Amino acid sequence: MLVTLSDRTTGQVLGQISKADLTVIQEILEEETESDVDYYIQETALELLSQAGLSPDGHLLLTKALGDHADLEFGWETPLETTTGFKGNITTEGGSRPAVGLAVEARFENERYWTFTREDGSFELLLPELNRTYHVRVAIIGDKEIWSDQLDAEAGEVSRLGELPLEYMVEQG
Repeated sequence: MLVTLSDRTTGQVLGQISKADLTVIQEILEEETESDVDYYIQETALELLSQAGLSPDGHLLLTKALGDHADLEFGWETPLETTTGFKGNITTEGGSRPAVGLAVEARFENERYWTFTREDGSFELLLPELNRTYHVRVAIIGDKEIWSDQLDAEAGEVSRLGELPLEYMVEQG
């Protein structure tokens, strides 16, 4: 099983790593909460990850993603292969700017599924092939919720949520 990594600052998909590489990352890097799905790294952390067993491919992906930047905030997700879920576009500043890197999460009882908004503010959150009502929420980095609602998912259908124009404060670097 492969795990998709994306840049929480730009919304860019960085690539995929193995489940074993994700386990190394989870063991070495700090999780702010039990349900954390993103990590913050600097160049020094890459060496620690390699020493702990991160594969050469995983190291190369994170090295390229870090590039010339001092740090990187990245999220991980394990996409489902299904035809059920939600998709949409999230914007800010009155709809003029895509909201990138936001966590979009759906919960049903003790099950949890998530994805991140991409470079254009779009997302596609795929769910099990079941008719269910999910608690869907959108959160910025730091897990601060900025929108939530109860939404019905119908098996075999990806429901378009349309545009979600949200106003929130993000510190610009």
